[in-house]
Amino acid sequence: RYFEFHNSLKKSSFTGFYFDVEPVTQEIEECDPIFARFLAGLPSTDQDFDTYLAECRQELLEAGAQEVIEEANRQFAAFKTGNGS
Repeated sequence: RYFEFHNSLKKSSFTGFYFDVEPVTQEIEECDPIFARFLAGLPSTDQDFDTYLAECRQELLEAGAQEVIEEANRQFAAFKTGNGS
C-alpha cells in the first residue's frame, strides 16, 4: 500500500524551489528576534491572543516582513515560469 500511495503522489509546484535570502537578509535579520520574542512569550501572555498576534504582525511588518514575502513571491513566480508551470 505504501508504494501504491507513494507512486500516486503528484509532484508539488514547490519541488526544486530554493529561496535566495540574499536580497532580503537585513529584513530577515530584523524580523527573526521579533518573531522569536513573540513566540517565546505566547504560552505565558495574559494578553488577548488576537491583540497579541496583531502586535506581532505590526512589528514584523515594520521590520520588513512584507519585503521578505514579496521577494519570496517574486522568486517563486520566476521559478514557476522557468519550470513551465
